[in-house]
Amino acid sequence: MRSRNQLVAEIKRLTEERDELPAKAFGLPKQRKYPMYRMVSGKPVPSSTHASDAKGRAQAQYNKRKLSKADQEFVKSQVATVLPNGVKIIEGMVVSIADGDTLTVLDDTKSQFKIRLQGIDTPESRQAFGTQARKALASKVFKKNVRIEWEEKDRYGRTLGDVYLGDRWINKELLEEGWAWHYKQYSDSEELAQAETAARNTRAGLWKDNHPVPPWEYRHNPSKRKPQEPESRISQQQPTTSPPAATNTHWITNSSGVRHNSSCRYYENSKGRKCGPDAGRACKICGG
Repeated sequence: MRSRNQLVAEIKRLTEERDELPAKAFGLPKQRKYPMYRMVSGKPVPSSTHASDAKGRAQAQYNKRKLSKADQEFVKSQVATVLPNGVKIIEGMVVSIADGDTLTVLDDTKSQFKIRLQGIDTPESRQAFGTQARKALASKVFKKNVRIEWEEKDRYGRTLGDVYLGDRWINKELLEEGWAWHYKQYSDSEELAQAETAARNTRAGLWKDNHPVPPWEYRHNPSKRKPQEPESRISQQQPTTSPPAATNTHWITNSSGVRHNSSCRYYENSKGRKCGPDAGRACKICGG
């Protein structure tokens, strides 16, 4: 037979267990100040508001509530598919192309992921071949379902990953077609290095230019931030020169608005100013 003190201690313990429920977070009404227990054969027996029952109802309500954006991001990070080697998977449709190496994927949960193709670096949008690189990427994956294999994000919050369209490795294809550099500062992939070398040898894509400017130099060197015209294209253009347009070769009289040429006796001998060959009316003497 338990003593009175033991019964009081047991009731206090059960009360504290119930009060530990995050009622406010789950949207439940405030807990009663006093526990609802009844004595059966000298033992405290919880009523229908036992802690475990209340916790189950609270969890059910929590599961039904709409998650905040922060909660959704957390869930995405926890439920992402993970391969045996620790590489994570994102699958979805490409809905936007920012440039030759950046795109946005929308998955089945309507969550968007900004993807930076890792291991390669394409020309900037305002750089020579930047538009062609973007079009090359768009022609391959825009409005198509792709698979992204990734492990980490860059300092801008973009997911660094390899983009696959079926069995096609898009990162490598852009290198093979000459629309990107192998980003050796961040990648030691021998396969990507060989793809760039092959494109150089065949002068594919941007390698048609004799001296293409790497995008990392373009970004950090203000003197190279003008669109670079390929030298091969410049050499084919014929220089064209046009004589400077004649200006202020005539004289116009202010009072009459008559224009005189340099052979006229009124040229600079009347109150007026210098003007072009089309100003005012032509002089009847010199023909203006």
